[in-house]
Order: sequence, then structure tokens, then C-alpha cells
Amino acid sequence: MNQHSQVTVSSLLLAGGLLATVTAQAAGGFSIDRSQEAQIAPGMSADAVRSILGRPERIEHFSGLSGQTFTYYLRGTPGGTGFDVDFDTQGQVVSVGERDLT
Repeated sequence: MNQHSQVTVSSLLLAGGLLATVTAQAAGGFSIDRSQEAQIAPGMSADAVRSILGRPERIEHFSGLSGQTFTYYLRGTPGGTGFDVDFDTQGQVVSVGERDLT
């Protein structure tokens, strides 16, 4: 293999690895950090939350809540900590909080 072919193969392998990483991240939702968590406040719309935090790891409906809950994983927390964003039936944030996911 000549030098040009080696560079091309290396470039393709790198691009494929980056694509696989991005695809895995998009498929599973996004991990967030506490600086992103701090930007979410009651009254925000679901679209505003998604624009800041990205796609949630899970969307759930808990008994006792009228709307849905977006759950994100917090990076750098031991044992798996989730950040929940609770919405009312109009899609507005009513509460936020962390919970242990283990």
C-alpha cells in the first residue's frame, strides 16, 4: 500500500469511529453536566429544554404527575444520577430534580 492509500484508510477509519460515537450518543439520549442542569427552570417549554439539553435518555409518565418527565444522565456522578424535568399537560416545566438511578 502506498502512502496515499494509508492516509485514506486511516482517514476513513477515524471518520467511521467518530460517526459510530455520534450515532451511539444520539440513539441513547444525551448525558449532561450540572452547568446545563442549572439552565432549566419552571415555565420553560419542552422545546426550550431540548434545545439546551438535547434529546432525553427517557421520556416517562409517572403516576401522580399530569405531564411527562424527561430524564437525562448526569456526567461525572458516581453510581448513576438522573436529572428529571417534569412537565404539566401544556408542556411547561413544573419541577426539576436529581435522583439516584441505581
